[in-house]
Amino acid sequence: MRVLILGAGVIGVTTAYELANAGHQITVIDRQSKPSMETSFGNAGLISPGHSFAWTTPKLPGNLMKSLFQKQQVFRFKPHWSPGLIRWGLRFLQQCTSENMKTNT
Repeated sequence: MRVLILGAGVIGVTTAYELANAGHQITVIDRQSKPSMETSFGNAGLISPGHSFAWTTPKLPGNLMKSLFQKQQVFRFKPHWSPGLIRWGLRFLQQCTSENMKTNT
């Protein structure tokens, strides 16, 4: 079987290795010139289910607003007021309830 893997991070390279060992033809595509130069580089390849949690907590909207006025912000983005971004932001904020936090974690 011919398999195309998008991303040469830890998961992409490991998946490619295992599939190649199983006899598949593998092609790995990444926008960087070397493997593990983006997400895997930034978090040292750490994937820890124990650290997973829902971003959409009831406290998030207030924390985001406070963060915008702090010198060392925990959250930064360059807003571009496209209709898609506004729709996404509103849907994201609608998830910031206790019930949704339990469901999404």
